[in-house]
Amino acid sequence: MSAQAFILLVVMFVGAASRNGLLVRAAAILLAVVMLDIAPVLSLLEERGLELGILMLTVAVLTPLASGHTSIADLTHTFVSKEGACALIAGVAAAVLTAQGVNLLRSSPQVVVGLALGSIIGAAFLGGIPAGPLVAAGVAAVLIKMVSR
Repeated sequence: MSAQAFILLVVMFVGAASRNGLLVRAAAILLAVVMLDIAPVLSLLEERGLELGILMLTVAVLTPLASGHTSIADLTHTFVSKEGACALIAGVAAAVLTAQGVNLLRSSPQVVVGLALGSIIGAAFLGGIPAGPLVAAGVAAVLIKMVSR
């Protein structure tokens, strides 16, 4: 068994032990790709996986608009309610942090290991969902700037 397969099995075990189905499924997909030795898939995921993930998240966020479940009145309510205003500000902050995270990942790819481990720990033991590695990278970028001063 390769080291990669072993690590993915450990991640699957941690995910199962913490009842985190997303983590289990992600590790299982990657384990299958590793075990079947489909190197082009791994290369594609390394090169374009982030972009594909962002695309899928964006599609999911826009789906209520496309399906008609979100109306013009709902959109208007965003600008006049406290909750909507907070959500709008949080969305802007997340977008800015994500941009900083992408820049950090491009300039310092070694932070990926820390982000991956942090995401696994947060998902496995704290009930989190590892869906925000870009925002996490943005937070890391801000923290790195603060510590570097």
